[in-house]
Amino acid sequence: MVCSLEEGEYRVSKFRGDDRIQSPTFPQLDLTAEQIFRAGTLS
Repeated sequence: MVCSLEEGEYRVSKFRGDDRIQSPTFPQLDLTAEQIFRAGTLS
């Protein structure tokens, strides 16, 4: 989930599976939700 403040209100964008994350703070980010969650399981 990515939250961004627009015109005084938060806009929530939800991502799952192979959805590409779109972040106004990090526009160069090129990861899917699955890649982020899988990274937490690597040892």
